Amino acid sequence: MRTVYPIGTTLYQPRKCCNGYTILWRKAVVKLIDMNGCAVNQWHFDSEADSPGVDRARLLENGNILVQRGGMMGERGMLQEYDWEHNLVWEYIPEGSIPHQKLLGP
Repeated sequence: MRTVYPIGTTLYQPRKCCNGYTILWRKAVVKLIDMNGCAVNQWHFDSEADSPGVDRARLLENGNILVQRGGMMGERGMLQEYDWEHNLVWEYIPEGSIPHQKLLGP
């Protein structure tokens, strides 16, 4: 049994787990961690006054990430897709409202 404390994986029993990744975000950083709690990749975003970091993030099947930025209740919200090398692939900025949370799921 392997334990890492206080950050990352707190209890990991490989025989009882399905391997995978977890995506975490806080303010203007998105991290992808493995089952041992080690960072596999991380994306850093500008945190401006009108765009306070990342509100939601999702790992896509192609390895890119989809992020919602601009405040959950703001009118400057946007969806952005970034590749593994942190390049902007796609961006959608709706007129007058934020992207709905169902676009990214729970």
